Amino acid sequence: MRTFKNLKGFPVYLSDGREIGKTKDLLLREDGKVDGFIVDGKGWFQRDHVFRISDIQSINDEKIVLNASDLAVELSEKGHRFIEKKNPILHLPVLNEEGESYGLVEDVYFSQKLDTIVAYEVTEGFFTDVTVGTTTLHVQNEQSIGKDAIILY
Repeated sequence: MRTFKNLKGFPVYLSDGREIGKTKDLLLREDGKVDGFIVDGKGWFQRDHVFRISDIQSINDEKIVLNASDLAVELSEKGHRFIEKKNPILHLPVLNEEGESYGLVEDVYFSQKLDTIVAYEVTEGFFTDVTVGTTTLHVQNEQSIGKDAIILY
């Protein structure tokens, strides 16, 4: 399984060999599906790019190559991000159906195809992290990513 923190900063190349930037953030839906990645624009005046999971041709431990020669996907204001801007999930509380807290989101784990969040790495705070470590919560059934919390069913 890959985590977002492992993929953050990966160089992204188009199929013609041009590097378009580095992975910067995730685009997430409320059901835990991954819509795509945000890539920081390479150069001084470049805008951020977005690519969908279906655009990935290959991925290894060093880079992501897309099966496209150009990116035309617009950055949507809907949904969630992992780190920045509107509705970030980093440090959101993860709750069960009864409202009991598992901790705060530190990272996410993807399915093999990178299209779904299958687990969350959560923290209960600095001292717990130092003495016990973080916890990995596997998504058993459904999940709901809201503005103020993530609920696992």
